[in-house]
Amino acid sequence: MKTKIDSYDRKIMYELDFNSRIPVSALARKVRLPKETVNYRIKRLEASGTLTSFHALINASNFGYFYYRVGLKFRSLTAKMEDEILEFLAAEKCCSNIRIGEGRYDVVFLAIHKTAREFKEFIERLGPRFGAAIIHKDVHVIINSYKMSRRMFFEGKRMKTTLSHSEPKDYPLERIDLGILRAFSRTARIHLVELANLLHSDPKVIHYHIKRMEERGIIAGYTLAVDYLKFEAERVELHLALKHHGLVGQIIDFFDEMRTCTYAYELLGTDDLSLELYVEDDEQLRLILRRFRERFGDNCLSYGLTRIYEEHLSNWSPLEAE
Repeated sequence: MKTKIDSYDRKIMYELDFNSRIPVSALARKVRLPKETVNYRIKRLEASGTLTSFHALINASNFGYFYYRVGLKFRSLTAKMEDEILEFLAAEKCCSNIRIGEGRYDVVFLAIHKTAREFKEFIERLGPRFGAAIIHKDVHVIINSYKMSRRMFFEGKRMKTTLSHSEPKDYPLERIDLGILRAFSRTARIHLVELANLLHSDPKVIHYHIKRMEERGIIAGYTLAVDYLKFEAERVELHLALKHHGLVGQIIDFFDEMRTCTYAYELLGTDDLSLELYVEDDEQLRLILRRFRERFGDNCLSYGLTRIYEEHLSNWSPLEAE
């Protein structure tokens, strides 16, 4: 059964995308609805599966991790093999944002490691299991990640959050920090008192640790995850190799202006940039790409597309490996 999503729902999701820990009272004032009505709408969107999670934007590079983006193309990705690789990657605590698609890649995911040696050991575990079926593998180091506001929900202000991964820092994490991050990676809207009870601590202590991690950029913000099939939207990853790396910022801004880009990744490797786009249909995608080529075509070496059909493990943090 299709969930009816009206303009109020879209504005609520837009605000939660900007800050998923916003109190219901403050959210009610922003959308100009009674608090009870806002709370009811959030619960209804969750129950229908439209809102799938509220989570923190965790930058594990600020406590020692590098981010790698891996794309795999298979000779023939059968349903059985798809299940097997999902099971394998889900068991690897370093893996996140596992996506099943079609186009340049059949499987795309993040691998988050403290050293290149650890990443190499992970790739070596992948090879014996699936190497014979893989016909192409791309590995990129992520330099920066960018999260844009989802203005396909609501025509609000533009917002871009930058997470830097190029020079990992060594901020130490205490046990209570790890507990907070684990909770926030699954349910960012958990109440402070509930979180304190969960971690057997005092709310004031929890609040102090949260603020300290926000100041250090370990927690870069709070957002949500949605099921875009509820919006009848297509999710596409656009992979770009550029002549001039200095154009990355302009290209991200271009797609942000199109109100279709939610995440972008600045890369070191074959590609220089990967963008996550949400479009209504192929016609809209073709129009956007035509405008892109008109403006940046002379500076683009190549581009490729991956249509994303499924996503698993949206958590960005390798905390279970700690």
